[in-house]
Amino acid sequence: EPFSCNHEKGGEWVQLPCKVGDTLYVISQTKDKRILPFINQYEVTSITIKKKSIVVYHEMDGYIKVFTHTNFGKTVFLTKEEAEQAVTDIRVGSN
Repeated sequence: EPFSCNHEKGGEWVQLPCKVGDTLYVISQTKDKRILPFINQYEVTSITIKKKSIVVYHEMDGYIKVFTHTNFGKTVFLTKEEAEQAVTDIRVGSN
């Protein structure tokens, strides 16, 4: 289900792709694609709303991973099953 919040500056409602505390399933692959794609898990620690994007953060021990709303459904997923299907699609497409 979508999450919404009231954006301070314009009083507009913005649909968020997730909420703090959610687990994200992120597809990773080396640039040269010699290693098959794999899935990493990250917990959402904060969300920032910018003028033209929604930025989702994972922070742990000084390490920060950043995802924008445009990554969701492409390389960032809310369920492991969706991520696994995307990895399968990538692997089939690369053969």
